[in-house]
Amino acid sequence: MSSKRFTPPQDHRQFRTAQVAPSSFNAADNSFEICWTTGAAVLRFDWCDGEYYDETLSVEPGAVRLDRLNDRAPFLNSHNDRDINAVIGSVVPNSIRLEGGSGYARVQLASSDDVRDVVAKIKDGHLRKVSVGYHVYVFERIERAGQRAEMRAVDWEPVEISLVAVPADPGAGIRSKGRNVPEIRNASAADDAAVVTARFVREKCRNLDLDDADTLDLIEQFTSEPHSRSEFLEAMIDRVGRRNQELSTGEGGWHPRSRQGSNNDWSRNSESAARYAASRSAPHLDNSITSMSGYSDARGGSQHPVATRMQNALYARIAGKAPNDDAREFMGASMLDLAKATLEMQGRRNLRFESSSRIWQMMSQRGGALTTSDFPIILAGALNQYLTEQYRAAPSPLLSVARAREVSDFREIKALWVDGAVQYELVAENGEYTYGRLIEGSESYRIATFGKILALTRQLLINDNLGAFSDIGGWFAREAGRKRADTLSAVLMTWPALADGVPLFHASRGNLASSGSFLSATGLDAARQAMRRQTDRDGITKLGLTPKTLVVGPKSETAAEQLLATIAAAKAGDVNAFAGKLELVVDHEINDYRWYLFADPAVAPVIEYATLRGQGDNVFIDTRVGFEVDAIETKARIDFGAGIIDYRGVYMNPGAAPS
Repeated sequence: MSSKRFTPPQDHRQFRTAQVAPSSFNAADNSFEICWTTGAAVLRFDWCDGEYYDETLSVEPGAVRLDRLNDRAPFLNSHNDRDINAVIGSVVPNSIRLEGGSGYARVQLASSDDVRDVVAKIKDGHLRKVSVGYHVYVFERIERAGQRAEMRAVDWEPVEISLVAVPADPGAGIRSKGRNVPEIRNASAADDAAVVTARFVREKCRNLDLDDADTLDLIEQFTSEPHSRSEFLEAMIDRVGRRNQELSTGEGGWHPRSRQGSNNDWSRNSESAARYAASRSAPHLDNSITSMSGYSDARGGSQHPVATRMQNALYARIAGKAPNDDAREFMGASMLDLAKATLEMQGRRNLRFESSSRIWQMMSQRGGALTTSDFPIILAGALNQYLTEQYRAAPSPLLSVARAREVSDFREIKALWVDGAVQYELVAENGEYTYGRLIEGSESYRIATFGKILALTRQLLINDNLGAFSDIGGWFAREAGRKRADTLSAVLMTWPALADGVPLFHASRGNLASSGSFLSATGLDAARQAMRRQTDRDGITKLGLTPKTLVVGPKSETAAEQLLATIAAAKAGDVNAFAGKLELVVDHEINDYRWYLFADPAVAPVIEYATLRGQGDNVFIDTRVGFEVDAIETKARIDFGAGIIDYRGVYMNPGAAPS
């Protein structure tokens, strides 16, 4: 996949701010005149498409919705709409006017004590800048030869005006009041007649998240001979309409950028959705401070490509590995840089010079559930990649002798067995089959949840201490593996009594040596013979089990390796009968000389372990921004359980010290 990089013009720094006129200040009512917009162009960058464009605000009377501004819209301190103390005044009702391509209003400051300093600074001319916060409902795209595209807001609504110390990029826009997605109109009529190219098709298919098969099909269909873009659009409408029926969520319809859909009519049908994405060659625009997960399609759960690249880069740094090509661009970014980038993609602007404390505050103010591209989730995803890698690198020794299964809940688990008396019977011509019987085992167990929360502190993030994150990920993995191993060892080492009241290992079961002995070929031979003699549940049918795995503790490890080694014998009597026939497993929980012989768990399972369906044998990671503590709280958990379900596939010798 190719990528594009652009360097913005260094001399192009415009601001959608305007002037306070101190000379117009009326001390009688604390009011003054302001110019709140000139509609000037502002440079924007589309993170999703990798393109710059100019955003302008039309100041034509029909383009600006003034009702909210005329209805005593708030006059804020630096766009702070979360604190009632930040409201320092309001717009005088019906004082709004549009003249000469600019917007004017009269603002009245509050008479409270906390605003007196502001009044003095305005009267003295020290505070002279204001900035407008607004929603955009309709953009018009204008292609300009040899220049960046212009996105002109032809239907927009100012919702508040702020007094600012330093002019800010109005893209910070405080677009937090609504969740509408602006309609985009293409101003170039010639575009509809332009010839479709393969690059054009790829871009439009990417906008709609169409897969490679659809993309290649459309490229072949529309580039083998000349087709206009309007013809291509109609085909896209049909293609998306069919996919819409498959992916429809019911209430909100299909939306190219949101799982929840939108209140706008255009997002409720496939034709408008297709026209939006297929005709658009401009930025993904969002009028709300939400998350990049809004770019997920109706299938849900898919992570935005930029977030994925950030996560992969963070994982590579934590694990000390080389990044893949897509992640390489973010390898030099600190965690604070990545946090800023995710906030910018959620609608925040001008974060380059923000302090680390302010960035943390913005993350803490996100509110609600975290989504697939909030920085805490990107961090958790990177940790989870590393943790999973570490977790699987050190599996529990006894997993190889246990049978795995998945369950859908935390209820009691029982095994199902076929009645041992069931035999294949001859079915004569025109004869009938007879029924066998399934028996529910009496032994049971259940899964449980084990976990811990660790706080990844604000200091760790600001200091970019990835070594600490590596340590934390390793600790989570080791503890999860240890809990799993301890659970498996416990069900074996405690000799639990089964449902019939007899211990797992007992002489009556034919799976316990009459006396303990140090591991030897003689002892293994006796164990193998005992396993061969085991019978099915009917007590008659011989199972003829074949040993597969020898389990010992550290004290018997060397003796086991010698016993199972293939050594050329000088004479026939010295041949090692068990060489190459058994797999060796060493369980560090065995602290004496006992040893076990297991059959294949697929044939005669003894230990069974279960995990929760959908999660598998993995560690689940979840995160949230802490409230009591300045930290990203990371929770790791496993849902795991194990139990003994039968005795026939195992033999134990209590062992003895070597003489």
